[in-house]
Amino acid sequence: MHAERFQVTPVFLNGRIVPREEARISPLDRGYLFADAIYEVIPVYRSKLFLWSEHYRRLERSLGAIGLTNPYPEHKWRGHL
Repeated sequence: MHAERFQVTPVFLNGRIVPREEARISPLDRGYLFADAIYEVIPVYRSKLFLWSEHYRRLERSLGAIGLTNPYPEHKWRGHL
């Protein structure tokens, strides 16, 4: 494996994709203060999101379970991915 492959890691932050090195959050950010987090993995096969609708519904349930509002409609999430 070559090191240059890992030099730029994209991060989705506040509606934008930025290089990891530029990503910054406020120390007053709610997620930082209270460790609000969910984790969702969406596999991609042959450039297609696998079972997108099911993963999106789980994302919405997970957000709701910890009291967070989904910040984007489905088409926006899909566009980011």
